[in-house]
Amino acid sequence: MAREVIYTADDEEPDCSRCEHVCDDFLCVKRCGAEHGWGGYERVEILEESEGKDNE
Repeated sequence: MAREVIYTADDEEPDCSRCEHVCDDFLCVKRCGAEHGWGGYERVEILEESEGKDNE
């Protein structure tokens, strides 16, 4: 089973090339970056969980 984890600027050092908005119509220059507190930064990671693994 896989689960989706969403990272924001609160979770990691922002990297524009890894953000989910890099290829969409989000206006990064007006809504994101250091001058805007990285408010639009979002990165999604899909984590595969192996079967039989105990959840802690």
